[in-house]
Amino acid sequence: MTISRKFRERANYFIINPFVLAAPFLVLAFIFIPRYFKRYDADFVWKKRADKENSLFFFKDLNQDGNDDEISFFGNDDGQAAVKITLFEDKIFGQYNMNGVFPFKIGGNFVNIDNDSLPEISMVYYRNDSAFISVLRPLDTTKLYVTDLFLDKILDTKKNVKITVTNPITYDLDHDGFNEIIFSLNAGFSLYPRNVYMVNVKKGSVKKSPYLAVLSYPDLPQEPICDLDNDGKPEILFYSSSPGNVKSGDTAILHDYSSWLIILDENLDFWIDPIEFKGTPSGIFYRIIKHDQDKKILYYFSNGSASGDSSCLVMFDPVTRKISDRNTNLPRTPIYLLRSFGLQNDMIFYDKEGNFYSVNDQLELVKVKKEKDFRPSGYITKKDLDNDGEDEIIHLDNDCNGLYIFRSNYSYPVFVDVFLPSASSLKNVSFYEIKGHQPMMVIHVDNSLYGYYYHKNRFYWVKWFVVAGIYLLFAALFFVVLRIQHILLHRKYKRDQNMAELKLRSIRNQMDPHFTFNAVNAIAGAIFKEDKDTAYRYFTKFSKLIRSTMLYSDKLSRFLDEEIDFTTKYLEIEKFRFREKFNFEINVDETIDLRNEVPRMIVQSLAETAVNNGLMHRLEGGLLKISIFEKDETIEIIVTDNGVGMERSKELNKEKAFKSVKIMEEFISGINELNDKPITLEMFDIFESGEVAGTRVIVHVPYGIRYCADTEVINKPLRLFHP
Repeated sequence: MTISRKFRERANYFIINPFVLAAPFLVLAFIFIPRYFKRYDADFVWKKRADKENSLFFFKDLNQDGNDDEISFFGNDDGQAAVKITLFEDKIFGQYNMNGVFPFKIGGNFVNIDNDSLPEISMVYYRNDSAFISVLRPLDTTKLYVTDLFLDKILDTKKNVKITVTNPITYDLDHDGFNEIIFSLNAGFSLYPRNVYMVNVKKGSVKKSPYLAVLSYPDLPQEPICDLDNDGKPEILFYSSSPGNVKSGDTAILHDYSSWLIILDENLDFWIDPIEFKGTPSGIFYRIIKHDQDKKILYYFSNGSASGDSSCLVMFDPVTRKISDRNTNLPRTPIYLLRSFGLQNDMIFYDKEGNFYSVNDQLELVKVKKEKDFRPSGYITKKDLDNDGEDEIIHLDNDCNGLYIFRSNYSYPVFVDVFLPSASSLKNVSFYEIKGHQPMMVIHVDNSLYGYYYHKNRFYWVKWFVVAGIYLLFAALFFVVLRIQHILLHRKYKRDQNMAELKLRSIRNQMDPHFTFNAVNAIAGAIFKEDKDTAYRYFTKFSKLIRSTMLYSDKLSRFLDEEIDFTTKYLEIEKFRFREKFNFEINVDETIDLRNEVPRMIVQSLAETAVNNGLMHRLEGGLLKISIFEKDETIEIIVTDNGVGMERSKELNKEKAFKSVKIMEEFISGINELNDKPITLEMFDIFESGEVAGTRVIVHVPYGIRYCADTEVINKPLRLFHP
């Protein structure tokens, strides 16, 4: 397919436009610059070392002065569980020491027993083979103080006992106006205890659930206590996981080679018989689905092994206390429950590609959005860090390289670069608030604390100016380079054009005296023979030729009809000169436009060559035919003679042979240097019955030929495509 000249020129101008050349740098700027101009950012504020090894820090406004106080749980010099309270501006209030030792994960936290604005402190610790709890009002030890309340027996009595205490929740289960504390103790390989506990601080009593075998977590963002069947009595729900430590048959009911759907009543007894989901390691998670007064529970069973039950979504009906629907046709690619969303009527999942899914009424996963910068990681907590009314969500990086802070919809991730030797090195993420300031996020890693402020990046919008500046800088650079290149090429091109013109004029100056000399000789011969009338007639023709030569002395081309007229007069003189040795015919196609320009003397020089090199060596009967046609957007000129042929002419004329053709070939070569489409000249002998019958010359002159340097072309930019 032929591409038009106009299209190629437009493509050329478009491609070498400085703004187009700078476009790839604009794309690169869009890709890389936003990394340095994120919409939100977290600034490092301070780092300090914990006073005690293996401590746990929290920040709470204990005295209601608008400023958070520092509470640290640790083992004192005697190894006993202790809590130290330091009020705002480093005012040490006091230290409380318990008669026992914290487990390897310190069991200290905050609760609210009497529903006022002042929090209480709860601490779970062990002594010998028993676990205990103490609850105290930190700034008023006379109110609601419970100490050394027995919880349960433990089997692992070694130092740094492997028991975890879940974060406590509070709820008034017996409707006496004071909240009970609900939490779990989850033992490791020692297996016991693995129960849920309810502590009544007012009565100083403890209730515990049946042995659960699995690890239970009633402290996550969902609603763990709810009246499922609207009978006025609350039920207790929790997540659970099965690590595979308790084999089937080791306990009366449950084992942890399966996960169990477990619901407890207000007395921590089984509200339903536990429902088994086989597989380990595995876990089971829930959401409460509410429609007016009706409630259902959506469960997600995740099986991490190839054996057992398939991962599935299950709908549980509290009215019938049975599973009402189940979907085991989940994607094969791993999906993860988004635990940070405490939505009552939805369960959100995500995958490693950043796709988010919700669950429809048929328990099918439906893709709801994609966050390109979201990386799967472990949920920690959430907090309104910038006081905009929406909680930010904090996750642990899966590679333990730091933390991620997300907006409430998991957009605009901010990476907090805090080195974590392992996931267990992260002890806590708490928040330090001072009156009139936004919360500071305090990250407790091993024995160091790091403070960060999360905020909107005020330089976020600057990135657009930076991107635009980079783009314009490269566009300007390309403009300058192209401009310099254009100037240099312009100079070179003009110099070459001038040289070509000088060459053409030099060749033309050789042509004019050559023809004049031959014509004068012919007329002089006629005068010498005293044929005055004939001499006068041909002298008149010759004068017209001289006049035409002088008229076009500064031209390299002329119209086709003028070239034909010039050639006709020349041949008449030559015919006179050679005493009628030859005749000539000039045939021009009627359709051809005679106002087309051709190289000056191109037809005449070919006719001269035919006469002087071929026909002059015949005694008589010479014939010269000139035909001019239009062919393939060119003017085709065919000059045919019945002379002696090229080889014989070279023998007879020696160094003078074909001099006119040689001059014309140089002339054409100079013209071709100015043009893309060349003038072609082909010369060859013709044969009849194996004998040379003459010579033929075929010339093609394309339309639109330029005969001088085109200033308009010179001033155009460099072209990548040649028309």
